[in-house]
Amino acid sequence: PYDKRGGRMKGLKFRVWDKIYKRYVKPYAVCLDGRAIVITEPSNDLETLDSKRVNIEQYTGLKDKNGQKIYEGDIVTFMVERFDSITLGFDSEQWHTAVVEWNQDDACYSFVDGDEPFSVQFEAEVIGNIHETPGLLVEVNDVD
Repeated sequence: PYDKRGGRMKGLKFRVWDKIYKRYVKPYAVCLDGRAIVITEPSNDLETLDSKRVNIEQYTGLKDKNGQKIYEGDIVTFMVERFDSITLGFDSEQWHTAVVEWNQDDACYSFVDGDEPFSVQFEAEVIGNIHETPGLLVEVNDVD
């Protein structure tokens, strides 16, 4: 596919979490009807996995401060500076740990810490994901 300027468009990237085997599988194709066709690692056979069996997570197009790709479902940590309207300066820093989620209302990805969404932070760091390391959300946020 090409964009309006004649340049080649970048393809969408996905990762697929297999709920049964509790691991990521490399997708060969992701169909828009909610099904993922994946190449299973042991046999290299094409296999169609029902959308109820997998979580399909899209690459946000962003990388963290270490150059790691950020996907939906990643757990990130980042620092937010609080602006003091009296001194007109930044008076404190607060670390957050959040999950990367699609924000339908704003049509963008957000970092969600509890019920509080944050805009994507450029100095964020991927520290895990909701499938392999869900305890990171509890452990880090309990320290605050």
